[in-house]
Amino acid sequence: MLELASKENVRPMIQKLPMSKVNEGLDMVREGRVRYRVVLEN
Repeated sequence: MLELASKENVRPMIQKLPMSKVNEGLDMVREGRVRYRVVLEN
C-alpha cells in the first residue's frame, strides 16, 4: 500500500496551523469548520 501511495503521489488532505494558533484550531474543530484534519506545526 505504501508503494502505491508513493508511486501515485498520494498525499493526506490536511490543514496546517502553527502551534501559536492552537486555540484557533480547536475552535475550528468545535465549530465544524475543519474539512479534513488540522495539523499543528512547531
